[in-house]
Amino acid sequence: MIVKNKFFTFELVQLHNLEVLRQMRNSEFLEEYMHTKSKISKHQQLNWYNNLDKKNNLYFIAKKESKIIGYTMIKGINYKKLEGEPGTFLIEKNMFESSQAALFMMSFLDYCYFKLDIKFFYGNVLKSNKRALSNYSFFDKKEILENEKCFILKSKSKESYLENTQQIRKSLKILFGYTNKFEIRY
Repeated sequence: MIVKNKFFTFELVQLHNLEVLRQMRNSEFLEEYMHTKSKISKHQQLNWYNNLDKKNNLYFIAKKESKIIGYTMIKGINYKKLEGEPGTFLIEKNMFESSQAALFMMSFLDYCYFKLDIKFFYGNVLKSNKRALSNYSFFDKKEILENEKCFILKSKSKESYLENTQQIRKSLKILFGYTNKFEIRY
């Protein structure tokens, strides 16, 4: 499956691109954002993939103009409760502190919200991950759990996402002509 908007392409992780995901996951650059810090072997990655519930856990290689810029995921999807845990991981450093990072995150979250019908987002966020905690500060959330390493945060209501992204959506529309239109190919 390929999901595209006019800015990014999200290519579903399958056997043919599984190694790309493993290399990004193992990069020192992303290590600080991971709960598990150890390197993943090809065998471990293949074992993980073969045992992955692919209906409720979707991982994508993210591209901009055919160049790999990171990966995204929505995991632990519960279609009855309309909830899931998204994640966006950029490997392009020049995008980090830019409006491109917001565009990237919004593009994927909108796909999850509008196309997968996920209305409640939750996150298992490391306390050391200041970037993710900063992103979550813009959302109307409730803290579900806290331990010494992380917070688990969840949307308060079905309307939270649209209400919380209204301003950023408006800014991205002005800057980039952003809309939440997607082309999906299987």
